[in-house]
Amino acid sequence: MEITPTEANKAVSDSMASVLDYKEPTTLPSGPVNLLEETWGQLPNSRWSNVGRMIQVKVFDDATAATTGDGKVIFLIPPELDGTRLVRAVAFVSTVSSSGNPTFQIRNITQSKDCLVAATPLVIDVSEFTSLTATTATAINNAIIFRSGDLIAIDCDTAGTGAKGAGIHLSLQ
Repeated sequence: MEITPTEANKAVSDSMASVLDYKEPTTLPSGPVNLLEETWGQLPNSRWSNVGRMIQVKVFDDATAATTGDGKVIFLIPPELDGTRLVRAVAFVSTVSSSGNPTFQIRNITQSKDCLVAATPLVIDVSEFTSLTATTATAINNAIIFRSGDLIAIDCDTAGTGAKGAGIHLSLQ
C-alpha cells in the first residue's frame, strides 16, 4: 500500500495536533469584547498554566562583582500572584566564583519571614554557574503565602571571589 504525500502530511499534522492538544477556536466573538477572556481555554498556549508565575530578577549586572548585604534587590508581588507559594528557587551567576560559594536568601519583608529555610539558602558552588548542581539542596519554607503588595528582598549572604552577574529565578504556584 502506497501513501501519498498529502496523506502523509495529514497523518503528521493529526499526530502533532494530538501531541500539542491544540483546541481550534470555534468562532471568535465580534464587537468590543475582551478577546483574551472570551477565548480562554481555546488558545494553543492554554496548556502552559504556570507561564506568568515565574519571576527572574537580576541582582548584579554582568560587569558587577557580587557583594554581601541585605536587600540587594527588592520587588513587589503583583495582584496576579496573590495567594501563590514559592515552589522553586534557582540562583545563577554569569562569572563563576573562584573561591567561596555565593549564597542568597529570599526574604518576604512585608511578612518578616525568610522564604528559604535558614540552614539551606540558595548556594552556588565554586566554579559553577547555577545553584541547580549545589552540593546542599535549597529548602523552601512552604508556609509562606505571597499576598498582593508583599515586598520581597534578595539578600546576598556570601559573595564568593570573582562572582559577577548574579540573578535569581523564582517559580510560584
